This record gives sequence, C-alpha cells and structure tokens, in this order.
Amino acid sequence: MARENIHPKTYELSIVMTNGDVFTTESSANLGKLILDSDKHTHPAWNGGALQLNRKIGKVSQFNDKFGDFL
Repeated sequence: MARENIHPKTYELSIVMTNGDVFTTESSANLGKLILDSDKHTHPAWNGGALQLNRKIGKVSQFNDKFGDFL
C-alpha cells in the first residue's frame, strides 16, 4: 500500500550562471530565478585559480630565495 502526497511540491527554478547561461531545474523552494555570483566559471576551486595562485606565490618565493641578495 503506497502512501500518497508525501513528497513536497516542486517548482520550476531558472538558474543564471555568471557567463549568462541559463538552465532550468526543479526545486522545493518557490524562488523562480536564482542568479549566481560564483559558479564553475569563476570559483577558484573549479577552475584551478587557487592552484595557479599558489604556484605564482611559490615561484615568487623561489625567485626571491635565489636572487634576493642581488636586489
């Protein structure tokens, strides 16, 4: 015997990415539209920005260690 009406009502949700792409999904929150200020295009965790920043900092440190006496 299956129970009826146990799932929440779902609403259509349009998600707007930082580059303007829009996709639609379902949500139990009736928001209508969600505009992201950080997503896979801009967040360092997804695009390697933190890794690149760490590499740059490491390279600067290596340079300063090697040539710091000349400056």
